[in-house]
Amino acid sequence: VTSRAGAMASESKVIHIKSEEQFAKVLKDAGTKLVVADFSASWCGPCKRLEPMYETWAREHTDVVFLHIDVDEQGGIAEDYEISAMPTLVFIKSGKERKRIRGLDERGILAEIAKK
Repeated sequence: VTSRAGAMASESKVIHIKSEEQFAKVLKDAGTKLVVADFSASWCGPCKRLEPMYETWAREHTDVVFLHIDVDEQGGIAEDYEISAMPTLVFIKSGKERKRIRGLDERGILAEIAKK
């Protein structure tokens, strides 16, 4: 592994949402691009297992917007989306929810990302 590849691998392509305003702006700016919102929590085991895969998918699918939303930090957004289990991935297109997947369903998540 070259140092350049290592540096590239450490660059996150996932947007970490820190406010409801930022979330609204990212959705608006995405336009017709697919947005994948990962609702998770720092204490959630399956969420931690999803994280490296999610980072990889974000690097591989540059035409998709990948978001990370910590439900403990952004309770308002989690409440708006009625999140009751983690991880929950919400797929949003043109500002509207298209699908959601609860749990660590790698095949289902990848199939939904492929639909763009």
